[in-house]
Amino acid sequence: MLVFGIIICVIGLLLLAAYLSDILLCRTRIDAVIVRCKTKKFYFRGVTRTEYTPVFTYTVDGKSYTATAYRSTKDPDRFRKGQTIQVCINPRRPASVRYGSYIGFLVSALILIALGAGIIVLWML
Repeated sequence: MLVFGIIICVIGLLLLAAYLSDILLCRTRIDAVIVRCKTKKFYFRGVTRTEYTPVFTYTVDGKSYTATAYRSTKDPDRFRKGQTIQVCINPRRPASVRYGSYIGFLVSALILIALGAGIIVLWML
């Protein structure tokens, strides 16, 4: 049980480190233009759900980059072709880009750390 708690804590700490490094490194805000939306259909219990994920381009120091956001929506009008959005880039590696906040990522990391720590404490009692 102790090993299980330690593994969960380590996974949570790795997620937290990834989140913090992304926040610290991707800190320069620039404008990006949506060039299209990827669509993905999900079928579950006879219900079809479609998600829309924006693909955008941005330019840094005269070089153009294209990226796909990790964030998607069920609203087909949320991201429109030609729409300008704000993204954060890593100035040292402009291909490293982030759109939106990853607060769910942070919450997941903190929950895993707390869960792992709780298992460790219970094991020690």
